[in-house]
Amino acid sequence: MKVHIEPTDRNAWLLGECLRDLFFDQDGGHTGCYSTFTLRKNIIELPSEKEEFYPYKEPDEVDTIVWHRAKLVDAGMVILMRYYWDGDGTLEFDVRTPEEHFVLENTDCKKVYMWKLEHVLSE
Repeated sequence: MKVHIEPTDRNAWLLGECLRDLFFDQDGGHTGCYSTFTLRKNIIELPSEKEEFYPYKEPDEVDTIVWHRAKLVDAGMVILMRYYWDGDGTLEFDVRTPEEHFVLENTDCKKVYMWKLEHVLSE
């Protein structure tokens, strides 16, 4: 059975948690990107990606995060997932269908209510 859920700010937490469960093996009460980092078998793991940023606004004080990435392709839909762990964890889903493109982000992975939705305009 397929269900279409229109992405809105009010249901970002629902979509984020559904996608988290789609990507991470959360059996046994685990939370993906918090107490487990095991991906489900149908998820394609992608190479990690390093990103430098300057938390102190000084050029010589650079910090680096490593984004762990994966994707799922199904029925014309592509979902890219990436996360990094810094004690709280940031988890992002980039969802692209023929009709829409949106990004969900959670900046504190242990919390189900930290999801934010960003609609991406068509190119």
